[in-house]
Amino acid sequence: MAEVKLVALEKKFGDISVIHRINLDIADGEFAVLVGPSGCGKTTTLRMVAGLEEVTGGSILFDGKAVERLEPKDRDIAMVFQSYALYPHMSVRDNMAFSLRMKGVSSAEKKRLVGIAAEMLGITDLLDRKPRQLSGGQRQRVAMGRALVREPKVFLFDEPLSNLDAALRAQMRIEIKRIHQRLRTTIIYVTHDQVEAMTLADKIVVMNGGHIEQVGDPLTLYRRPVSRFVAGFIGSPKMNFFPARLLADESGLHADLGEGIRIEMPQERDAAYRPYAGRSVEIGIRPEHLLDDARPIDSGAVAMDVTVDVVEPLGSTSLLTFVLGGTSYTAIGDVALMRRPGGRVRLRAAAKDIYLIDPESGRVVHPADDASTPVRLAI
Repeated sequence: MAEVKLVALEKKFGDISVIHRINLDIADGEFAVLVGPSGCGKTTTLRMVAGLEEVTGGSILFDGKAVERLEPKDRDIAMVFQSYALYPHMSVRDNMAFSLRMKGVSSAEKKRLVGIAAEMLGITDLLDRKPRQLSGGQRQRVAMGRALVREPKVFLFDEPLSNLDAALRAQMRIEIKRIHQRLRTTIIYVTHDQVEAMTLADKIVVMNGGHIEQVGDPLTLYRRPVSRFVAGFIGSPKMNFFPARLLADESGLHADLGEGIRIEMPQERDAAYRPYAGRSVEIGIRPEHLLDDARPIDSGAVAMDVTVDVVEPLGSTSLLTFVLGGTSYTAIGDVALMRRPGGRVRLRAAAKDIYLIDPESGRVVHPADDASTPVRLAI
C-alpha cells in the first residue's frame, strides 16, 4: 500500500494543455475515484500515474518518492483496463499467473497466490478455461485477479465496468468494494458514472476540463457541492436549475421563478444571500427533494403547481417531467397517485433543500453554518 500525491501535475499534447497543474493527496489504503464527463482528463491523469503517459510537468509521489520518471514496471502498480486485455491462448490460471512468472516466482507461490485471488473473486472453478469460454463479468474478474496476485502498492482501474450490463455492474461494484474492505489497498479508480463513484469511493475527485473541481467524501459532495457543475454531476437524476431573481421585502428574501412561483429563503441564510438581492441567480433543487405526494405543505416550504409532461414509472415512485419557461425539470412522484401527462400537480420542497447559485461564477452559495444540515436521501 502507498500514499499517492500529485503535485502541480500537468499534461500537454503539443500546444494543447489537457491537465492543468492539479494537486491531489490520496491516503494510504484509500479508495479514490476520479469522476467527470468524457474529455475531463481523468483517464489521462490515471495513465500518468501508471506511467503510460509522459508527464509534462509536476510530480507523482508514492510514499514521498517521485515516480514520474520510472517505467511502469518499476512503480509497483497493477492496472485493470476496460477491455480486460486477457491473453486468448492462455487459461485463466496462466493469465492470472503471467506477471508472477515474469518475475520468476516459484510454482508453489504462484499456485498459492492465484488460488487466494480466485477464491476471493469466486472463479476457482474457471481456472482451466480460456477467455473465450467466459462471460464479460467472468473476464473482468480474471482481469482483477491478475492484478490482485501482484500485491501492488497501488491498484489502478480504468472504467472497468463500462462494458458490462446494469446487473453485472451492480454485482461487480459489490465485489470491488468487498475486496477493498478486505485488503485496504490504495485504489485509484476512473469512471464517468457518478453512481459508481458514490457507491465505491472513500474520496471522490470531480474533474472538469483538466481541473479538479472538488474533492470530498460522497455525502459531502452530495450535500455541499461547491459549484453548479458538481451539483449537477453528483446525484441521479441530476439537480434541477431554475433561473430566478432574488428579491427582498419586509418579510425577508425570496426567489421569484416566474409563473407565480416564489421561494421564501430561510432567515438563517439571510446574511449569505443578502448580497444577491436584486440580482439574477439560479435555484437548484434535487428531484428527490421536489416531491409530489399527498402530505400538506410544511411551513417554510416552497410549493409549485405545474403540468405533468412525461411520467416514468420506477416501481415505488415515478419520475415526473414538467416544463417551466420552455425548460424541462424533474420531480419524484408518489406512484400511488399515478399522475398522467397533462395533469396538474402540486410539488413541494423544504426551503432548506434549495441551493442558491451565482450564475456568473457558477459557485454555490453556502451559509457557514449549513455543514450539519440534514438532507433527505432518496434510495
